[in-house]
Amino acid sequence: PVGLIGNWLFKCVLMKEEDFVRPVTFSYHTEVTRVLLFGLLGFTFCILAPLILPFLLIYFCFAFLVYRNQIMNVYFVKYQTDGSYWPLAHNATIFSLILTQVVAGILFGMKKSSTASTSTIPLIICTALFNVFCKNRFLPLFKNRAAQVAIEMDRDDERSGKLQEIVEELPSAYNQFELCGDQTQPQEEEEDKTKKGSNESLKD
Repeated sequence: PVGLIGNWLFKCVLMKEEDFVRPVTFSYHTEVTRVLLFGLLGFTFCILAPLILPFLLIYFCFAFLVYRNQIMNVYFVKYQTDGSYWPLAHNATIFSLILTQVVAGILFGMKKSSTASTSTIPLIICTALFNVFCKNRFLPLFKNRAAQVAIEMDRDDERSGKLQEIVEELPSAYNQFELCGDQTQPQEEEEDKTKKGSNESLKD
């Protein structure tokens, strides 16, 4: 509220273009971990207290709306991560699901319900297989370096003098067309020889 009132006074009353509060960046280290913690607690304790699920659903719905608005309109993007936090969130979610299924199996076993307890084993196996599939399918997309890291590496190369050497080696780094040309020339010469031989045989 203080920031909103200050910005309104600065822009509407004092007629200034700059903001009252400096733009802040999104604190990934606290917000992401808080959301993952609520997901872990909600998934784990929903077996013992199912009434947690509606409140957890409401929390995630409001969190989606609030974080979406803040990331798009409020926070200042200082560092481009290219989705580097998504593998962490995926692993935490899979761990929460597996822990929930293990707790459910133990709880059903304590209540002497063997069929319900054994039915959780296929769920654990399917969740683990889904995790393996997602890692093989989507994890290579997140292994690329972020744009900020690449820019810093280029600047370090420029400061150390390696950038000029890299630029000089670029023309000789890709010689696919030359190799293709060298390979096709002998084939063309052989084809010409065969054509000449066939023409001479026809003349004879």
